[in-house]
Amino acid sequence: MHLIPLANKETQISLKKRKYEIFVAGGHTVETEPGFSINIFQSGTGEQTTLKELTFRVRTYENNKKAVKCYTFEAKEDGNHTVVIGNPECLRVKNSILSERGLSQLVFNLLLPERARRKDISEIDLIIRGLSLIHI
Repeated sequence: MHLIPLANKETQISLKKRKYEIFVAGGHTVETEPGFSINIFQSGTGEQTTLKELTFRVRTYENNKKAVKCYTFEAKEDGNHTVVIGNPECLRVKNSILSERGLSQLVFNLLLPERARRKDISEIDLIIRGLSLIHI
């Protein structure tokens, strides 16, 4: 498992040849605004790995933090890879799973403003976790 603070725009990690999941840790609501990107390059060749954005995002807990599984990818070869995060300020993460619209959100914001607050970049991590080789 690799823990990458969102504020680190470029990070070197070592990956084995297998499938991986990318979680955004720090809340249970994740929204991407135009401009946000995650790119993974194999350090030796510079080849870019294709990420698959998940249509249905799974909410879970990873590394004792609220997290949302957002992407999957496959590392084609063992070795060092570079994770590049573009415009991290365009990633919106909140504790609440309620929509930002409607009367229920207005009441929620008044009663529990901490949960409705948008997380700062320093509070958000990316977690890259390899899938197990055994699938049941």
